[in-house]
Amino acid sequence: MLPVLAAVVRRSARVAAADDRRAAVESIAGAVKQALIALDRAGGVLWMSHAAEVALGPDRVVPPALVDAARSLGAITAGGRAARLPALAGAFPFPDGRPLRAELSLSRTPSGDTFILAELEAAPPL
Repeated sequence: MLPVLAAVVRRSARVAAADDRRAAVESIAGAVKQALIALDRAGGVLWMSHAAEVALGPDRVVPPALVDAARSLGAITAGGRAARLPALAGAFPFPDGRPLRAELSLSRTPSGDTFILAELEAAPPL
């Protein structure tokens, strides 16, 4: 019984340490003032700053044109082909026509995985 208890205590300590690291990252991320969205190469949202949440509105939906540009850029970085080069900066309108200006760039995680970073500049809500 003692070895099982020791294993549970070690596992609990690892979980607590991971929770502490996650809390630190969330605290740092909360301090980011820019409207930033990190997207994977398929256009899926990995993370967004609070300012990006505000810029996207209550539904937090990323405009399809921005997702498409991220996918195209992701395909190119994965060695695939895109029908055309994606716009790296410009207007990516919401479905309701409201403009969302964004600039896309490539970034890498410490392990070398590629992701797309979108810096947003939203128009005021209608």
